[in-house]
Amino acid sequence: MTYSLAIPRDEVWAILPERLTMALLNSAAESIVEADSHPDRQAVTRPGPKSGKIARVPIFGAITRRDSFWSMFFGGGATVERLSKTLREMGSDPDVSTVLLDVDSPGGTVAGIPELASEVRALAEKKHVVALANSLMASAAYWVASQADEIIATPEALIGSIGVFTVHQDFSKMMEEAGVKISYISAGKYKTEGNPDEPLSDEAREHLQSLVDSAYGLFVCDVAQGRGVTAATVRADYGQGRTLTASAAKAAGLIDRVATAEDTITRLAGRRADDVGSNSQAQIALKRRRLELLKQIYEEDLS
Repeated sequence: MTYSLAIPRDEVWAILPERLTMALLNSAAESIVEADSHPDRQAVTRPGPKSGKIARVPIFGAITRRDSFWSMFFGGGATVERLSKTLREMGSDPDVSTVLLDVDSPGGTVAGIPELASEVRALAEKKHVVALANSLMASAAYWVASQADEIIATPEALIGSIGVFTVHQDFSKMMEEAGVKISYISAGKYKTEGNPDEPLSDEAREHLQSLVDSAYGLFVCDVAQGRGVTAATVRADYGQGRTLTASAAKAAGLIDRVATAEDTITRLAGRRADDVGSNSQAQIALKRRRLELLKQIYEEDLS
């Protein structure tokens, strides 16, 4: 007899489906540990008249809302709480001029990701923010990274997986074969809807689909805003839930360039003074895309 790890009811995920089990293990005891640590940061001094530091912020592993017992002992993934704290510190540090988000993540839970994306967006108003897919930037990880001024992928990287899902597990047949019958005594018409001890009803499925659609809408809108394109473009041209190779992601517009991690750091550390901040080529291109998008929306409103 095989058993599956229990999936939290009504939880919506922005993660590669095959990585979900490890993410659940990572967050299984998240209420036990409260940590105020932040990710390691590495600084590279930029030469020149506008010298400043490049702060590297790693986003490795599954992204969860907060630290857990499992992650503290076995080196789990990134958390929204720690990353948010670190990004705010970077924003208020006058010595930091560029923040490099070094990403190797399959994504994670949707919970907290819109807020984390907004933290990156706010940081990009103050600093030059670069996201590096090194070598996986999928789902929630791309959601967050899409708010950077520039997205770079290593040649072997996989990028995208723009989509969300939830899971319903039906153990009713297994329980029946084991001679076990479970009864729920509840108040509230839908309180036990979607429980794992009976098949999913059409009404319950419709409700779960509405949760998924809502989260997907948030995902698409943030990516569209971050990349300066329409939501329709994200839905149609950004992989439709698939991960893309670096070259395919570049062609589709998910990223701005393909380069190794070493080349990226070297380029950022050696940027000319007039390339720093709002004058960078990536930012100029992004602003042009956003202006074109605003013009398109304006013209549609007039028509």
